[in-house]
Amino acid sequence: MMLDPTLKVETITKSFGSYVQINIHDFPGGFDFKDANPPEITILENCGAMIYIIDVQAEPYSDAISYLISCMKFLLKINPKIICKVFLHKTDAEAFIGEDRKTDTLKQIKDSIQSELEPAGLKNVQLDYHLTTVYDHTLIESFSKVVQKIIPNVSYIVGLLDSLITNCKMEKAFLFEMISKTYLASDSTPVEAQNYAICSDMIDVVIDVTYLYGLKNSKESLNFDEKTESVIKLANSTILYYKQIEKYLALICIIKDSNFDRPFLIDYNIDIFKQGLNEVFKVSKKKV
Repeated sequence: MMLDPTLKVETITKSFGSYVQINIHDFPGGFDFKDANPPEITILENCGAMIYIIDVQAEPYSDAISYLISCMKFLLKINPKIICKVFLHKTDAEAFIGEDRKTDTLKQIKDSIQSELEPAGLKNVQLDYHLTTVYDHTLIESFSKVVQKIIPNVSYIVGLLDSLITNCKMEKAFLFEMISKTYLASDSTPVEAQNYAICSDMIDVVIDVTYLYGLKNSKESLNFDEKTESVIKLANSTILYYKQIEKYLALICIIKDSNFDRPFLIDYNIDIFKQGLNEVFKVSKKKV
């Protein structure tokens, strides 16, 4: 499937439940920031993060890297606090099947960019790199990490999740937005790609079952509420526990079967987590 190229600046507003709303501004490739109009300058001055996408199938990368440097010089001049991320996209091609090729390409591009930063006066700029493709979970997982950088008080949400997994003897917990499958936060233990993927897939299962059995008639949209929950037991004696936080926001926990003997206590602790989450976002709104 081919998408039409972006010809003008387009803005998409994305809500993550009732708690978080962000604007995604899509600038055309090759956009000349020197010709930006006042509304576009205002957008750039207030952006929390820039995602720069390099097509790894479009070698050589010299032009893409030169344009990245020029973008960063302009953006950091008017918005010094902006976070810069580089997505090395389309790693699904046959040439990138092996992990070694992906690693080599990442190193090649990273080294080339690094060599350009110091002459451009950007020596101390922190750049994060992500290998992505639309054919697995890497794109949404990488986007999740960008969202987490710009959500107010995300460290407090991580702290709440840490308390939850400790009190309930969980292995891992994610706070997901269901439609995009972006996770807004997880506990502070390292995120393994396999854990993110299996929890993301559970959302598809819940939605599919809801479409089949959970609606009164076919005209209704997905009708999730705080009573919505699901339990899946995996072959390795691991439990996936899904609990709705609000309409499109869900908590998915990974728990060993042996620690799931008293689910009512887990539900009690999840209620405490929800109360804490509400307080965190109340404080965030007051600050804004």
